[in-house]
Amino acid sequence: MPTPPPHPVLPQGYRCDPASLDDAPAIHAVIDACERSMHGRSQTDLSHVVADLTRHSTEGYVDHVAVRADHRGRGIAKALLLTAFRGFHLRGRSTTTLWTHSKTGALGLYEGIGMTVRRSDTVYHGKLSAS
Repeated sequence: MPTPPPHPVLPQGYRCDPASLDDAPAIHAVIDACERSMHGRSQTDLSHVVADLTRHSTEGYVDHVAVRADHRGRGIAKALLLTAFRGFHLRGRSTTTLWTHSKTGALGLYEGIGMTVRRSDTVYHGKLSAS
């Protein structure tokens, strides 16, 4: 990233502040609600959120992007990602990665802010029959 990513534009009444460890329970609550609505169950525990907030890496990594259902469609996810990208850039990171499910409905968002598919996985499922 030779130049910093653009400043995010948030809807009126919203702001984006750096997260701290004190914010971990609230962050986890939003992630939990999103996972339950998408997968029918929670997949992330609070300790995972704390680990993400304290991660050090040579590459920017976005583990979760979650917006409460009643706040979606306002550009909040885009603003969160651009804020993260600017933070990565300021820390000297030149690339960023995020992993996502293809059914999130956010693939256009990721591509629209300049991300490209690095790798795609296929997961197989089969029923086991008694022998």
